[in-house]
Order: sequence, then structure tokens, then C-alpha cells
Amino acid sequence: MGGGSREITEVWSWNFEAEFQQLLTTIGSRDDVVLAMDTEFAGFLREEKQFAKPLVRYAALRQNCDHLRPIQLGISVADADGRLRGTWCFNLLFNVWTDLYSEASMNFLAAAGLDFSRHAEEGIEPGTIGRRLRASTLGGGASKHRWVTFQGAYDFGYMLRLLTGRRLPANLSYFEELQISYFPTRYELRDELPRGSLDSLLREFGVERHGTPHSAGSDALATLELYFQVTQDGPKRFRSIAYSEASTATSFHTDTGSGNYFQGGYSYNYWTEDSQAHHETGAWDEGYPPS
Repeated sequence: MGGGSREITEVWSWNFEAEFQQLLTTIGSRDDVVLAMDTEFAGFLREEKQFAKPLVRYAALRQNCDHLRPIQLGISVADADGRLRGTWCFNLLFNVWTDLYSEASMNFLAAAGLDFSRHAEEGIEPGTIGRRLRASTLGGGASKHRWVTFQGAYDFGYMLRLLTGRRLPANLSYFEELQISYFPTRYELRDELPRGSLDSLLREFGVERHGTPHSAGSDALATLELYFQVTQDGPKRFRSIAYSEASTATSFHTDTGSGNYFQGGYSYNYWTEDSQAHHETGAWDEGYPPS
């Protein structure tokens, strides 16, 4: 178990096609790969306590994901035996002069080394990566890829925005159905490790951090290595995530109880006071594809 490449490849608009293809080549046609995902995003317009009711937490997630941009998407790949195959950090288009954000989050990400001027000039258009994801084995339920996250509710929320080109569903059950459709096999580390930050858990389990903390590539790689360290004594169950009143993790999900180990043109037009009424009716953003 273990070994392989811990190099993190930074991806911008000018090397996107080559590196996305390299990611797909690395995954190949195998169904046994494990992928960890992490996103960095522009903060929160609305926050709810961790132990608020699931419907309340989903309403906050939906508002934030619908109106704020993802800034980075990190994907780390390993074989089923834990051998690392590569990590990619996709740097998305983001402009502090035109896009909504929370100041605390911007300060936090700037301290982690994110270069916002470079994101504005060289960032990947969300529509570009969304189309490539939809057309690839990463973007559909036919894939048996196994996805790992650490507190992954917002990671899946932003990924679904990229994949569908649409606002998140108003109905929580529809959101669950979308998750099952696009990511039928997934594992939330927070279920196994209910306390502690990612960095404190890395230290506890003796996992070395590579790259800069709180950047999506480094966090995805750390999540993947932590997963294999936590599960080295035996198979852990990938679950179909569902919201439940009994959920305590920030990922909002619980076991579905099936008993199987493994189950199986994008644009943003952001909320302003002038467009608030339009957005709160649930209408599509202008420029979204019809399907």
C-alpha cells in the first residue's frame, strides 16, 4: 500500500486541455481507482450551525453554491491498493472586482497562497471544465469511480453546479438524487473521524502534508492519503449519501443501510440587490444551457 507520485500539477486556462487529458489517461478505463476531491471557494453568504436541521443546512449550502464561485478544484487519484497516480489543482476564473465573496475567506485563501490576480487573468472558465467533466468518465453515474471527501457537502455542491450548468435544486431530495446519479460511490471521511481538523488528523495518523494547506490540490492529496491510512486495517464502506435528521457531520449524510461494501455552456450571473427577486424565484441564471 502507498507509494507513487505526490506531485501536484497546477492547471490554468493555458494548460487545461493537456492536463485534463492527462488526468483521464491516468484514470484510464479502470473502475477500481479512488479519487479524492476538494474545492476552495469564495466564502459564505449564509452560514448555519453544524447541528442545525438538514433542511436548514441545505438551504444555506444551496444559497452559497448558487451565488458564489468555486475558485479551485483539486482531484487526487490512487489505485485501489493506495498507490498514488497524481494530483491536479484546477484554478478557476475568479475576479475580486466583479464576483461576490466574503472578506474573511479571501484573507484566509490569500494567506494560503492563492493569487487572485492570476485567477482573474489565467483562470479556467467554469463552462470549459464543466463541459469536459460532463463528457468524461468523471461526470456520470455509469462510472464506478470511488470518491472520497473530508466534509464534502460543499465540494459536491460546487461539482454539481459545474457538471449540470444549473442552480442546485430547491428540493433536498432532488439534490440527493443528483449526488447518486453523478457520484454513486463515495466515502465521507468525517463519518470515520468526527472530530479534529484535516491537519490535526494528518498529524495524528502520521500522514505528511505535501503542498500548501488550504489549497485544493494539497487538501485533495491529504484527504486521499488520510483515507488509505484510516482504512488500512480492512475495507471501509463507500456509501450512498443521504440527508437525515440523525446526521451529525457537516457532510449531512448517513448510511443508507443497504449492506454492500461498494454501491454503486456554463456561466455565472451573480446575485445583486437588483437581481435578488429574480434569483429567489428559482429561475435559471442567464446563459445556462437548457439541459
